[in-house]
Amino acid sequence: MVYFTAAITLFHNHPSGDVAPSREDEAVTIQVIKACSVLDVRVHEHIIFSMLDDRYHSMADQGVIERIYREVAQ
Repeated sequence: MVYFTAAITLFHNHPSGDVAPSREDEAVTIQVIKACSVLDVRVHEHIIFSMLDDRYHSMADQGVIERIYREVAQ
């Protein structure tokens, strides 16, 4: 029997403490969303944590995840 997950959440940290997503962060998110779509797996979130304090950036809360899905679907 083979099991697949229905959704995933991505997490990583920025040692600098700056939680703003870089171009590379968004590019990786796009690649993962495209790869997951082949398996019908949804990416719900990509969170970037600061290594210096308790700050974080949620790409879902900022609308980035949905924007990527709209762009990928075109």
